[in-house]
Amino acid sequence: MFRFVVLAVVVTVVLSEDNKKCRRLFHPPAMHCCKSDMGPPKINKEELKECFDSPHKPPPSCDLDICIAKKRGYGSDDGTVDMDAFEKTITEDFEDAPTLVEAIKENCIKGDLSKYGPPDACKLAQLKMCIHKTMIMDCKEWDDDGPCAGMKDLVKECAKMDE
Repeated sequence: MFRFVVLAVVVTVVLSEDNKKCRRLFHPPAMHCCKSDMGPPKINKEELKECFDSPHKPPPSCDLDICIAKKRGYGSDDGTVDMDAFEKTITEDFEDAPTLVEAIKENCIKGDLSKYGPPDACKLAQLKMCIHKTMIMDCKEWDDDGPCAGMKDLVKECAKMDE
């Protein structure tokens, strides 16, 4: 019995450490390590200026995400997401990257969002994290210098954890 408890603790610690390593993927600099030209999403920044200029609560608040979703036509005041409208927005935003669009549809629109972020995260935050991770996983060419060293290997390692 004692061996089982020790094994369970060791497995939990190892998985926790792996999850901590994979969190590095969700920091903006990780995207800068991708050399593939995914192109930025086609977003009218002027349309969203009000969202970024207005004060909002710090994370885990979804105020900013809700504002953006409402302005872009796929969200409501309570954070509810119209997934059909969201899919249309993603398709338009990334029209130059059809494989990425398909991956986002499969992973984020049709997939299980509960694994993205803490259990109390709003659906919009989970969608954002899913899209970010999907974009990173879709990268074909990596810079492996300086702060990007090891990023390609980390992406492969974290992708295996999701399988």
